[in-house]
Amino acid sequence: DTLPNHDHNPSIIFISMPTTTEVKEILQSLQLDTLAPGSIIVDTTSGDPSETRSIAQDCRENYDGVTFVDCPVSGGLAGAKAGILTCMVGCHDPHIVESIVQPLLESSFAGKVVYCGPSGSGMAVKAINNVLMSAHLLLGAEGLLALKNFGVDPTIALE
Repeated sequence: DTLPNHDHNPSIIFISMPTTTEVKEILQSLQLDTLAPGSIIVDTTSGDPSETRSIAQDCRENYDGVTFVDCPVSGGLAGAKAGILTCMVGCHDPHIVESIVQPLLESSFAGKVVYCGPSGSGMAVKAINNVLMSAHLLLGAEGLLALKNFGVDPTIALE
């Protein structure tokens, strides 16, 4: 239910939840004040950029030395199994990303790590990526339907 007090040993905690709402619930249950200064929380949720920025600010202002890093991923199950996910990282301190978070990600599940800017930026890039992927899928379906309506077998366009 709670994290033990690590005295002077910083922790790195990964969170991956369906939405930012669950992330906030998890963080409330962790008792962040028990974390040692220098601890890092890495959130791989595809979450809300504004709420994520607020969470990161709360960590900076209320929990001495705790850094919140947003790090949504792209690449699906196949990318995860192969260890080649793309990570879109947002953090107020690029040095923490470069020196600690990025090497950890690259040694575990990331094929590519992109620092996107301050807290919430990774979530913003992921949200736009999701919108573009959805739009592309929708436009492809509409294009195939247009071909069918024109009397062309849509499978020809897929070859």
